Amino acid sequence: MTGDFSWISGLFTSIWGWGFILLLLGGSIFVHEMGHFLAARWRGLKVDSFSIGFGPKIFGWKGKDGVEYRISWIPLGGYVKLPQLADMRDIEGGPSADMAELPPVSYLDKMIVVSAGVVFNLLLALVLSLLLWPLGMSVPASAQTQVVGYVFHTMGELKEGMQKRELSLLRGPDAPKFDNTPAPAEGKILPGDKILAVDGAPLHDFRELAEKVAFSSGRDQDNHPKVTLTIERDGSTKDIDVLPALIDTNSRSGDALREIGLSPADNLVVDDITPNSPAFLAHVHMGDAIFAVNGQKVYSYLQMNELIDSAAGQPLALTVQRGDQKVDLSLQPLPVPRTTPLATITVGGADGATVDILPVYARDESGNRASPATATQSLLVWNVDNRGGAFGSLHPGDFLLKVNDQPVKSIQQVVDAMKSTPAGQAAVLTYASQDTHANANLTLSANFGAEITPPGMTNRIGLLFRMASVTEHTSPPEQFARAFGQVFSMLRSLFNPHSNIGIGQLSGPIGISRLIYQFSIQDVRAALWFAFIVNVNLAILNLMPIPVLDGGHILFFTIARLRRRELPINFIAATQMVCMVLLLTMALYVSFKDSRRWLGDNERESEVLRDNYYILHDDDMKFPAAPAQK
Repeated sequence: MTGDFSWISGLFTSIWGWGFILLLLGGSIFVHEMGHFLAARWRGLKVDSFSIGFGPKIFGWKGKDGVEYRISWIPLGGYVKLPQLADMRDIEGGPSADMAELPPVSYLDKMIVVSAGVVFNLLLALVLSLLLWPLGMSVPASAQTQVVGYVFHTMGELKEGMQKRELSLLRGPDAPKFDNTPAPAEGKILPGDKILAVDGAPLHDFRELAEKVAFSSGRDQDNHPKVTLTIERDGSTKDIDVLPALIDTNSRSGDALREIGLSPADNLVVDDITPNSPAFLAHVHMGDAIFAVNGQKVYSYLQMNELIDSAAGQPLALTVQRGDQKVDLSLQPLPVPRTTPLATITVGGADGATVDILPVYARDESGNRASPATATQSLLVWNVDNRGGAFGSLHPGDFLLKVNDQPVKSIQQVVDAMKSTPAGQAAVLTYASQDTHANANLTLSANFGAEITPPGMTNRIGLLFRMASVTEHTSPPEQFARAFGQVFSMLRSLFNPHSNIGIGQLSGPIGISRLIYQFSIQDVRAALWFAFIVNVNLAILNLMPIPVLDGGHILFFTIARLRRRELPINFIAATQMVCMVLLLTMALYVSFKDSRRWLGDNERESEVLRDNYYILHDDDMKFPAAPAQK
C-alpha cells in the first residue's frame, strides 16, 4: 500500500517551527518578566500578578504565594504588577491592596527591580552567545570578503539581482520594464576594488555593506541620498561619493532601502561540468579556478557570465588556474534558456482573470527547453488570478489535461487549441484537481485569450561553481559588539530625518515570529543567533525613556528622586495610558506592514519558482551535442 505521506513531514516541520517561536520569542518575554518578578521578591516588594501579554487574560491561576499568573491576549510583551512602583491600573487593572497601606520602596530597590528585566535579557543573550561560540555559524565565504566582485550596471539589473527574478518577463503588455538608468556605483567602483570604510566607519566584510548603506543618512547638496566609500585600488586609497538608489524590496509592503549595486567577489572553483557543454568539450577540469575571460580578470560568476554574454556567440578565451599553472582554453558559448516558457490564459481582456500554465519536463527530456512546442511530462497550473470567479474551482497545483476535449502535451498545444476554438463558442478545459483527486471540466466564456511568454535566453558554457562556506566561531564580546552596533545604527537612522528608514520597516511579533520559524527550519544555529539579537534588542529598547517601558519607569523614579517627592499618581497614569495607546497603535501598524511583507515575499518566491521551475527540478542545464573544439 502506497500513499503520499509528505503531509507528515510538513506537520513535523510546522510543529518544530512553532515550537521554536514559543521557546525563543515567548521565552525571551518570559525571561524579561521573570527578572522583574525575582528581583521584586528579593527586595521584598508586593507582587499582584505575573502576565505574559497585555489586555484580557486567556487563562490564569492564583498561586499559593498570592500572585495571579496569567497569559493575556495582546502578545506585545508582558508585565509584573507591582503596586508599590507605579500606578498602571488603566493598563494592568486596579491594585489588590491600598497602596497607602504598603511600605515605601527605596530608590535603590526601584532601580534594581525595574532594571532586572533588561539584565535577564542580557544574561539570556550571553547564554545564547556562549552556545553559538563553539557551534559556529555557517556563512558563505564570499560574505567575509571586502573585495567587489560585480558592479550592477542599471537599476533594473540591480533590482533583478536583489529579487532573483526577471521583471521584464512578467505577464501582460503593461509589465514593468527595467529602469535603464545607471546603477549608483556604475562607473565609479570596479570589480577587484577593496572597500575599507563606509562614511568613515571601518567595513569588516560585505555583510556590513548593505546594512551600512541602508542605515546611512548622508545627503548631497541637492538632498539626494549620499554615501562615501573608502576603497583600495592598485595599492592606493581614495574616497568615492556614491548616490544610493531607493530600491523597492517588497511589492506589497512598499519597503524601500538604499542600495548601491555591488556584490562580493566569489571563489570561482569548478564543482561540476555539464555534459556536452562547451566547458566539457574544451576539457575544463573539476577543481579548476576561473582566472580570466578574454584576458580580463574575473572576480565573480556574475562578472564571468556578463563577459560570456557580451561575446555575442563568438569564441571565448578562458584562463583557468590549475594547480600552480595557468591554462588557456578556447570554447564556444551556447544559448540556453534561463527562465521557463509560460502559457497564460485570460478571461475578460487584459484586466480580467488569468491562469499561468507551466511546463514540467521529465528529467530525461532531451528536447529544446526553450521551445514552447517541446512535449512535457505535465502541465502545471501555477498562478490563478480568479477575479470574478471566471476559473471556478481551478487552483494552483492542478494539472491541465485537455482543451476542448483535445489532449495537450505542450504549452504551444494549449495556446493553439484555445485559439482554434470557433468564434462565439466557449472553451472547455479538463484538469486534474488536487482537491478532489478527480478530473473536472471548466467552461470559459467566449471572451478569452491565450498567449505564450517565451523564456529569457542567455549564453553559457556549462559550469557550476563550488559554493564555499565557512563556519564562523565568533566570541561573545564580538557578538555583542556587532548586535549593539546594529541596534544603535537602526535607532540613529529611525530618528534621523535625512535617512530613509521609517517605523514601517520595523518588525513586530508577526515579522519576528516568521523569521524565527524560517531560521529554525533552515538551521537551528540561525534561530539561536536571531534569538540572541532579539534579546539584545529587547534590552536596549526597554531602556528607552518612554513611559510604560522600563526606561520610562527609571525616568519617573529619577525625577521623583531629584525633586524629593513622588510624581502625582494621576500624571503617571495619564502619561502611561497615552504612551500605551501610541505603542499599541504603532504595533498594529507594524503588524499590518509585517503581514503585507509576508504576502509580498510569498508572491516573489512564487515568481522565482515559476521562472526557474525546470532548472530547480532538473539535475543540470541541457546542452545539445556539439562537435569537440580543437
